[in-house]
Amino acid sequence: MRYLFADSSAFPLSHNFLETLAVGIDTAVALLEVDEALDRSRRTIEEANTTALTELADIDRYAERAAWAFGEREGLSNVTARVVADLAGLAARELERARANVRSWREATVRRAEQCMSPAEQLRPFDRFLARYELPMTTWGLRWRAGHGDEPVQAQAYAVMQRGLSATLAVDIPKKHLWAEPVRVGDLEKRVCIRLVGRNVFGREAMRDEQLDRYFVSRVTHTTEREAFILSKRAKESSPGLRVSMREGVDQRVLVVRIDENEVPAGEPVVLDGVDAVMLKRLWTRIQETILDLVFCRAHLVSAALHGKPLAESESPAAVAAILVHSLAPLARQVDKHGRSSDELQLKRDLGNGRREELFVAKKDLVARYAGLPPHAREIFAALGLEEPRRSRPAASRPSASRPRSDEAYPTSDVYPATRPPAQPVSSLPPAPPAYDLPAPSIPPRRPNLRVVA
Repeated sequence: MRYLFADSSAFPLSHNFLETLAVGIDTAVALLEVDEALDRSRRTIEEANTTALTELADIDRYAERAAWAFGEREGLSNVTARVVADLAGLAARELERARANVRSWREATVRRAEQCMSPAEQLRPFDRFLARYELPMTTWGLRWRAGHGDEPVQAQAYAVMQRGLSATLAVDIPKKHLWAEPVRVGDLEKRVCIRLVGRNVFGREAMRDEQLDRYFVSRVTHTTEREAFILSKRAKESSPGLRVSMREGVDQRVLVVRIDENEVPAGEPVVLDGVDAVMLKRLWTRIQETILDLVFCRAHLVSAALHGKPLAESESPAAVAAILVHSLAPLARQVDKHGRSSDELQLKRDLGNGRREELFVAKKDLVARYAGLPPHAREIFAALGLEEPRRSRPAASRPSASRPRSDEAYPTSDVYPATRPPAQPVSSLPPAPPAYDLPAPSIPPRRPNLRVVA
């Protein structure tokens, strides 16, 4: 659906950015709260260790005194000496029990504190955000493979975002989706036939027609670096087949190689051209048209990285929150710049038939989402410019019928170039981060108010 700025100039995204902004702020707040919880956990662990060491030192001092006191037995009768020995043993056992209790308390305290320090807990808010929303200018990728035997079909979506951020998410494939099972080539494109070297009836190598209609698509890779698929002779069993490469980096030659049941090449790749290449390009187009909507079936975060390093190991949740806010900030400021009110952020949605829907959210409502944070945490949100006074300007004139200049319609920062970005369907896909587990709770977004303008 087509979105516009409030002054009716073209908007660079095809989804409701105001909703994304609101949920993004909530996510950043949640990440900052996780960061505060991590600090508390670290202090708790440090205090537990310090307290335990102090208690154990006290117990050791009392043990030394008890050993000295009960060790003086000269001049005692046999009966008294036995009583003293019994008391010494009892004291030693009680002191050892006290040591064990202190150690047990320390271990339990540290264990509880470390539960919220796990990578899964640290990234849970980011997990919830990516399962339903995306940052501006995110590029998505997809990998899909058929399962063998009783294994289910699996798919993963890959997101490459601004500022070096990337993520891998598991895909929950709907049961009625075409790609919930291996797909026969003939169900995608009829009468697909190419000429390849094979063995004739006499067992000799020769060029022959390879009918692909009865093959099954068993693997699909669609990233910015690579576009390829594998065709197998059987749907859910290991079997020989063909590996087809449509693009490797900038190399867009169509390459085909025969593979055995273990997907090991059984020969050299063959470059196809002419009618054979056209046939496979038509098949690849049909695969893209039917499978790439699985990117919208994201379930939960598998992994996230910053400049290739695992996010939970390299950055604190507060740093992730800052990246999130600064990724949203340029477009948020641009929306404000094109707005007709200093108190709201506004967008329009073209409904067709001469009707537009206006979407708006009050700045004070967005500010209220992070108002409860301490001052040092609120500084992150200054990049959004929601609390900055805006210079008054004359009422917006009636928009011209001419096409808006690119520097008016789009942000002009290093994140948003001054020229209109080329339309990128979901088929523009990223390099795959590492592969394959977290539940995916959801953040209930507060949807912006709507008013319809005839």
